[in-house]
Amino acid sequence: MSADSLLDSSDGHTKKVIQQRDPKNCYGEANPAIMAEYHDFFDTLYSHIEKVIAPSHIAAYDWENSYPIFKDKMVIREHLYRTMLELKRSSEVSDPMRIAYLGTPAKHKGYDEWKTFVSTMQSDNHYSFYYFGKQEQHIPNVKDVHVDFQNPDSLPMTDQLMKHNIDIVFLWSICRETYCYTYYEAEAASCYILTNNESGNIQAQVKTDETGCIFTSLEQCLEWLSNTTNVKKTIAQYRASHKLESLSPNSNIDDLLFKHPGNLNYSGQKRIRSYKSFILTNVYRILRGAQR
Repeated sequence: MSADSLLDSSDGHTKKVIQQRDPKNCYGEANPAIMAEYHDFFDTLYSHIEKVIAPSHIAAYDWENSYPIFKDKMVIREHLYRTMLELKRSSEVSDPMRIAYLGTPAKHKGYDEWKTFVSTMQSDNHYSFYYFGKQEQHIPNVKDVHVDFQNPDSLPMTDQLMKHNIDIVFLWSICRETYCYTYYEAEAASCYILTNNESGNIQAQVKTDETGCIFTSLEQCLEWLSNTTNVKKTIAQYRASHKLESLSPNSNIDDLLFKHPGNLNYSGQKRIRSYKSFILTNVYRILRGAQR
């Protein structure tokens, strides 16, 4: 028997139960049978699936851990192109330092932690607080800045961050982000990023790009911010070494095309051609807007 499975016959029927891997599945450790059902489902689809496309290395890693049978079919295709510019932000840090929360004010994005963060820090006159997004929050001591990437008349997030001289961005997702546009928008504006070690692609990119700090708890983050002399020095050094970036959509659809369409059988369904893949990608972008 493999190390990742066991037999459960408690209901009189023998069935395979998949043990928890890292990361945990969304149903929790108490429901390994759910994962076994998923494994059985994807096992039946294996011969019909040519590629599994992930938007980041961390998403690919998580998928491979959960469904190792697809490891040889994994393709990483990022949503954005990042172009480094020969420009840097001024190393002069705002006084008070400006900290912002970006995007959807949702629990899984760390919004509850943000409210706790602001409530705890509001008496510290070394910092001021901002919310960037399209849903005004009216939290005491937090300035709302309207940003709507679906509105062509709205200044883009990266430009707004620079316009308002934001020094630090608080990206505290409590789910394992598979991509996170706001990370790349903040990084493109040379904002220093604070996150936790369970934030998926955010913490992975912070570690790879050296763009901020990763904490194991909100308390640890607050303690780090309490040393304002060190915080200012860290941000100034980061700005001095970090170039600004330009972001653009990844329009290359090569990874979305089938290499061997003649070998695929979808029970009479017409195979999806390249232009359909392109349309589906854009439909996805529209539908995910509310959850960005």
